[in-house]
Amino acid sequence: MLSKLVPLGLVRVLPLLLLFAAGCGSDGEPPAPPSDGEARASEDVCQSPALAGYGFDRYGGWKGIRVSSTGRFRVERIRGVWWFVTPEGHVLFSTGVTGVDPIGDYVRGTNESPYLANVLRRHGSVQAWAEVTTQRFCALGFRVLGGWMAAEHLDLFAQRFPYTVNVDVYDTFPPARGGPPSLRARRDVFVADALERARSVARPGSLAERCAHDPWCVGIYVENEVPYLPSIVAGGGHLDVYLAQAAGSPAKTAVEQFFRQRYGGDVDAFNRVWATPLRDFAEISQLRFLGTCPASLGYEDDLCYLDETPERRADRIAFEALVAARVAEIADRVVRELGSAVLNLGPRVVVGPFAHEVIRALAAPTDVFSTNNYDVTAYARSFLPPGVEERLKNLGFSGIDPFERLQEFWQLTGKPILITEWFYRRARPEGSFPPVLPEVPDGPAQAAAVRTYLERILEMPFVVGAHWFQWVDQPIEGRRDGENQLIGIVDIEDNLNEPLASAMAEINRSVITRRLELQEPARAQRPR
Repeated sequence: MLSKLVPLGLVRVLPLLLLFAAGCGSDGEPPAPPSDGEARASEDVCQSPALAGYGFDRYGGWKGIRVSSTGRFRVERIRGVWWFVTPEGHVLFSTGVTGVDPIGDYVRGTNESPYLANVLRRHGSVQAWAEVTTQRFCALGFRVLGGWMAAEHLDLFAQRFPYTVNVDVYDTFPPARGGPPSLRARRDVFVADALERARSVARPGSLAERCAHDPWCVGIYVENEVPYLPSIVAGGGHLDVYLAQAAGSPAKTAVEQFFRQRYGGDVDAFNRVWATPLRDFAEISQLRFLGTCPASLGYEDDLCYLDETPERRADRIAFEALVAARVAEIADRVVRELGSAVLNLGPRVVVGPFAHEVIRALAAPTDVFSTNNYDVTAYARSFLPPGVEERLKNLGFSGIDPFERLQEFWQLTGKPILITEWFYRRARPEGSFPPVLPEVPDGPAQAAAVRTYLERILEMPFVVGAHWFQWVDQPIEGRRDGENQLIGIVDIEDNLNEPLASAMAEINRSVITRRLELQEPARAQRPR
């Protein structure tokens, strides 16, 4: 089906190019004319057909817009639309896929990979698989290797496609033991050696260090899906977790200092808000809990926080923002130590409501704000009590709808946004795990959902890319954490999943045109 797709015509594109007659890009530099052989030629691994007379540079950037080049990837807002800018100074919208590797997933409880076995059976070697996958990547219109790739798998595609790197600064900090339940260990971010611990993600030989020296690296994600309040995967927020720690621990001391400063040393004011009998803030070291909300998995504790007094809720959110800001600042320090030109791609926030203050804190030092933007609207609305969604908005939390959420993130941060994971999975007859993620009944419904999603985000000038999760379906037995989802661009036997693949290809080929349609009108050319 891919071979039957009609190449993008010039009818819609040529009028848009006239906008650049008075100068292109924020620096007013016009591109080389289409008659210029260098401008028309494509140097990318795909040898992409020229679009409106302009080819693509070696990194996949379109030559029809030229801005200053730095030798590294960066982001720039050009006539109201955000883009990645390649090391050669051309624009790129990051169409990508995560987990492009020949292993796929290991079956739960084993060291067996059904996908790898089929790759070797079908192609003979992982190198031969990489050649076929490169051709598929090109045919599908993908430009960037998304996250979750090991160094040896990146080597298979060296200097073919740009790539992104995952680290998780949060997980370098010591666990906060004995607190409320959580599906992910909560960490004490206030330890004295926090920066030194964080630097371990950039040790010699790490992917982060590789990124610092490789112009093909777009940038570094600094954490992944940390459960900041509210979060159904954790019982309570960091305030609850840290109160449960031992007296004198860095986390517990941070709580005391936070409240002492927040209340200006007025312990009576604190007591009135929290119904406590403290004589001094030092007695916080003896507390194990504040308030009346249960610290339990699920959403009961989160709903309870919404019903707390405004003062208590504000305290909780302010402390959560303090934790988020400390992690974000330490992570940014580590990235900047690698080199000023390395992009900090931000935290890959987990899907779900977020307090606005937490989003601002996480985004403040980043170059790009990254989010795993799954469409969990239908699932969330199936169990949340009536009115909760509206209450979240009124109380200063981000919404559930994935497209409203992106708009909120942009308004809160002013940073370009990269969607680092998204999908609609096909239903398995035996059931899919985990239950929360978006599911459609079959392949045609999946392709339709993909079209709708991409068409919505391509209308958002602040979105700079979207990376599908993931390249290959998960095994029916479940991967090591139990996930068994039908989400791949290819199946376990390495066949393209249709009609998903054709839908992706068709939309990916229209990306440049759609983004040009968002450009603000060209400024009149100033007399020289």
